[in-house]
This record gives sequence, C-alpha cells and structure tokens, in this order.
Amino acid sequence: MKKLIQLTILCIIVSLLVVTTATAQENSERIYKKLRPKTESVKVFDEVIYEKDKKSVHVRIKGSKKADGVTKAYHVELNPQKGTYKTTKIPSKEMSILKNPSSTEKDTDNIIEPKSTINYYGWVQTVTDDPAGEDLCKTKLWLEWEDYGSTIGFDTHALVTWAANPSSFDTHWYEEDSNLYDPYLYYNDEKLSQEGSAEYYNWDFIDDDEKTEVSHWIQITAQNDGTYDYVTDWGARGEYQLLLDLDVYTN
Repeated sequence: MKKLIQLTILCIIVSLLVVTTATAQENSERIYKKLRPKTESVKVFDEVIYEKDKKSVHVRIKGSKKADGVTKAYHVELNPQKGTYKTTKIPSKEMSILKNPSSTEKDTDNIIEPKSTINYYGWVQTVTDDPAGEDLCKTKLWLEWEDYGSTIGFDTHALVTWAANPSSFDTHWYEEDSNLYDPYLYYNDEKLSQEGSAEYYNWDFIDDDEKTEVSHWIQITAQNDGTYDYVTDWGARGEYQLLLDLDVYTN
C-alpha cells in the first residue's frame, strides 16, 4: 500500500515537472504577481503576492481576523501562470498550544491598569505540505493583549515550531532556526505588532544529495477593537521547491 502511494506521488511529481519544464523560460526570470482569487475560491485573504526568482519562491498573504477563538483553516492552491489562487477550507489540524504558553513574557512597565479591561488572544499558523497534503513543517505565532478601550497593551506571546521527522513517507525535516521578536506598540498605543519566524530544511525530499529549504515568517498586528491583521510570508528554495505548497490557520 505504501509503495502504491509512493508511486502515485511520483506520478504527480512527473506531471508537475512537465509543467515546470514548459514554463522554464518564465521561471528563469524574476516574477512578481499580485494573484486574484478564482471564482470558486473562498474569499478570506485581503492580498496574495507571488514572487519567484532563479533560486526561490515566496508567497506573501495578508488578512484580518476577529479574535473570537474560532479556528479558520485554508489550503492555498497557487496558479502563478494564470495569476490566480484558490483557497479551500480544510479540517483544523492546528498544533496544540496552551492558552497561557509557558514561554511567555509580560511587560507591565509604565502601564496603568484601568478599572476594567478586555483580554484578547489570536494566533496564526503556517504549514508547508507536499503534493499529497502531508504536513512537513509548521510554525505558529501566538499573541495575547489587553484592550483598555482607546489603547491596548502587551500581555503574552509564544512561537511554536514543528518538523516532520519522519513524515509518513519517511522523509526527514529539521528546524534550522527560529526567532520570536519583541512586540512593539505604535499609533498612539492603538496597535500592537508581533513577529516570529522559523526556517526548516530537508535532505531526502526526493534526492538525498539535494537540499530543500523552507521559511515561515508571521506578523500579527492587534487592534483596539478585538481584531487583528496578519501577514504570513512562506518561502521555499532548493530541490523540487515548486512541489511544496501551504496551508494557513487563524484563530
């Protein structure tokens, strides 16, 4: 059964390589496209940007979400040749994370607590998967904040990473680096921005002598109305980079 699945994946890879070869001239140049959603696509993102050069591909997605504790999960299918993308709802398989993560920080300097505040939290997760939909690496950025009415303040944050080692197809992914940056307030303390990033690599995706690399960068910007904006930048380079794609989760 496993060999049948692997054969199926190989057929998919061969088909994709044919398309890749047919568009080699276009792919050899630097490409920057603002993709538009397909008619049947779930309308969820504000903007999807596709960038490609000779070595790597990047997809930058912008959106917004109400901090209501409801998880939204979407598979993103790109068609840069036609300048389109398609989002499809998927079952939630988000990484488990405590409501109050252990790796948290609190900054109470110069904060005067009002009589009543509202506590919000939100997180964004980027997932890299293969043509069969197998999750290969995940990065989740978490932010919790206090809403004082006209202003907001930082409460806690966390970054959670994961790499398949091994995946169900016996490939091995590793985390190379990760960073949780200091949050910062701006716009008269009405906005709070938090960033996090992680990088992953693999040596046996297809060819054991070729390296495949993936990067995830996420930004959450909390507003003083119980909502947040987010940006996720997904990048891939190396062997068969065009076979990888992504899922985006928000909460």
